[in-house]
Amino acid sequence: MTKKIFVVCSIFVTILSAVFITSIWINKEEKGNLVYVFDKSILNDYKIGAGLVSFNCTIVVKNNSDDKLHFSMHPDWSNEIGLVSEAYEQETISRFEKVHIIEPNAESSFAVNFTVPFGGNKTKKDRLPPKKIDFILYDYKILEKDADVLRKDLQEHTSPRFQ
Repeated sequence: MTKKIFVVCSIFVTILSAVFITSIWINKEEKGNLVYVFDKSILNDYKIGAGLVSFNCTIVVKNNSDDKLHFSMHPDWSNEIGLVSEAYEQETISRFEKVHIIEPNAESSFAVNFTVPFGGNKTKKDRLPPKKIDFILYDYKILEKDADVLRKDLQEHTSPRFQ
């Protein structure tokens, strides 16, 4: 009898431990600095013109960190090959990407236009935003320094001596 109780208790403790470890692992998955909230994001419209497809989206992002973050977004349109050219990956990363800012521990929506090369097919498979978005984080101190340099350069080139 005590052997049965020991086996039942052991099984119960093992199951309880597995559930606990799984819940920690699932929560850790969502605890990244930035989380793309697909369920709240929207594809508003898309337009084709001049060899490009422009996707007008409202993208919801959650910041799980205690820091204000500066970031850019890179959507994965691989499920839209046909509407989107297969070469989209190389051509969407630009030196002058839009940098977004999100406050600590906040959820914000961003109106964005993702422009990629047109693939020839004029229809989209669904009316959903991109399934996946990669984020590139920027060090805001470097961004502010670059902005100061650009501001100074712009002031020098627009001063009366250049006109």
